[in-house]
Amino acid sequence: MILENAKEMAERFAEGHAKDCVITVPSFYNRAQRISLLVAAQAAGLKVLSLMNENVGAAIYYGVDRFDNTTTHLAVFYNLGASSLQVSLAKYDVIMSSAGKLVENIEVLAHAADEWLGGRTIDATLAKYVIDEYKKKSGLDLNESPRAIAKLMSSINKLK
Repeated sequence: MILENAKEMAERFAEGHAKDCVITVPSFYNRAQRISLLVAAQAAGLKVLSLMNENVGAAIYYGVDRFDNTTTHLAVFYNLGASSLQVSLAKYDVIMSSAGKLVENIEVLAHAADEWLGGRTIDATLAKYVIDEYKKKSGLDLNESPRAIAKLMSSINKLK
């Protein structure tokens, strides 16, 4: 349903038909999850040209939009979602092609992901720390007040 909705939105925006697509997926997706996504896209009437790691997609987009395309440099792509973390290191440089022309080159040098570490985990860890410190200093347990916990979680999310 999500892919059908995305297809309809793309067709409305482009005022034409959408049949081919590239889909980004988290790097920790396994083979079964990727195949399921391909089947879902086929059911939605889409031909998947490529499944691409989310950070690689961001690296390519950055490479297309960057202004300084003559110097070699490194860029880190940090993707902290609600429930997962992905980090990639990409190298951008200009190389000589076999045709004798300078072309931009993007090379992903490293990638790491943690499927279970995300923003919610960081929020919970910070909240536990604050609650424990508050209990040491005041002797009061914030866990007994749902309202205090809600305010604390809101403040931690803003802080993060």
